[in-house]
Amino acid sequence: MSLIYADSFDTYSVLTQRYDTVNYGISTPVIATAAARNGPHGLYINDAVYSYSPSVRKNFTARATYVIGCAFQALTGFTDTCGIVSLWDGGTNQVELRMNSTGNFQFFRNGTALGSQTAFALSFNSWNFLECYITISSTGGVCSLHVNCLPVISLTGQNTQASVNASASGVAWGAAFPIDSPANLKAYYDDMYVLDPTVGSYNTTFLGDIRVSAQVPSANGSTNNYAQTGASFAGSNVMAVGQQLIDSNGNLQRVSAITSDAKTGASAPAWATTPLGGATVSNHVTFSLIQVAPLSNYNFVNEVPPDTSGLTYLSDGTVSDEDLYSFPPLTGATVFGVQVDLRACKDNSGARSIRALAESGGTTVDNGTGFPLSENVYADYQGIFETDPNTSSPWTIAGVNAAQYGSKTSV
Repeated sequence: MSLIYADSFDTYSVLTQRYDTVNYGISTPVIATAAARNGPHGLYINDAVYSYSPSVRKNFTARATYVIGCAFQALTGFTDTCGIVSLWDGGTNQVELRMNSTGNFQFFRNGTALGSQTAFALSFNSWNFLECYITISSTGGVCSLHVNCLPVISLTGQNTQASVNASASGVAWGAAFPIDSPANLKAYYDDMYVLDPTVGSYNTTFLGDIRVSAQVPSANGSTNNYAQTGASFAGSNVMAVGQQLIDSNGNLQRVSAITSDAKTGASAPAWATTPLGGATVSNHVTFSLIQVAPLSNYNFVNEVPPDTSGLTYLSDGTVSDEDLYSFPPLTGATVFGVQVDLRACKDNSGARSIRALAESGGTTVDNGTGFPLSENVYADYQGIFETDPNTSSPWTIAGVNAAQYGSKTSV
C-alpha cells in the first residue's frame, strides 16, 4: 500500500491527537477556520516574531522514499527563509524544503544546500499545492518539487543522508529545523497526504492537487455489536463543546456552546424533546438535542470535536465484534484512497487492539494490522484502504458512497 496518511484537520481540534510532536513558536500551531482551503479547518503556523521552530510532526515506519503533498498558503509577515516540510531520522533532519521571503524554494540536507534556489517564486496570500518526492541516500538521493502540478525542482544523484540511516521515520510540516533568527514562518496548511511510492500498485507518484474530504457517521451500518455508555447530567459541571450526555428522558444531548465558566446549572434543566437540534440552556452551557430514544451507535462516535472525556462512548470486549456506519455522500472524480480514523483506548489491563473496517457490496475487510490500545489513554489511529473491497480496484465516488466503515475488536 502506497498511501500512508492524509489529513483535512476538519474533525478534531487538538493537534496532539494526531501528531507525535508539536513544536511551539510565538503561538502554538493550531487548527483554525482561517486556515481552511476545503472544509471548515486547516493548520495555522505562526512564528512571526521569535526564533523558535513551530511545526507538527508525524512519525512513520522508517522508509527511504516519500511523496508529501499539501495545500500551502504563505502569509504576509513571512519575512525570512523558513522550512516548509522536512524528513527526519529520529532527531536528525535529513532533508528539508525551504522557502525565502520572496517565495523562492530550495532543498537542504541538514542545513547544507542541495542544488540552487529556484527562479520560480510562490505568490503570497493565496493557496498553492506543493508536492515533494524525496529519496534518502548518500549517493542516489532524489529531491523533486511540484507546485500546482508543475515541476519546479528536479535533483538526482544527491547526498540526502545526514544520519547513519538511509531512511526517514518522521515528516514535519513547518519550520522544524532552526534557520534564521527569527524564523518568521507564517502560513496555512491543508489537504495533506503522505505516501511511499515504492510499494503497492497504486498511488506511486505525485497525486496532484487533491482534496482531503472528511466525514463523520450519519447512520448505523449493517452491523452494530458495540454497546452504548452514556453519562447523565451532573450539576455545576464544567463542560466542553462536543461532549454528550443522556438526559432524564433517555435522549442524547450534545454541548453546542459554552460561555463564562462553562459550568452547568446546579440542577437538571427542562430538556428540549423536539425538534432535533433544539436547544437547552443550563447556566453557561447550551445543549442541542441530537437523538430521541432509542439511541443509535453512530451518534456516540460522530462528535466534532471528538468527546475525549468518556461521557458517552461505545465499548466492546469480544474479539471479532464489529461496528459499521454509513456516511454522508461525497462528490468528486478520482478517489486515491479511504482513511478510516479511529479514536480509542482500553479500560483495564490485558492486551486489546482494534482494526479499521471497510464494507462494500457485502465484502468486509480490515486494515490488516491491529492497533494496540493504551489503558485509559485515548489515541488516534488511521486505517487506509486504497481499493474497493467489492472490486479490488481503485475506489470510485459511487463505491465510496455506497460503502460502510467502522471498527473491529481484533484482540
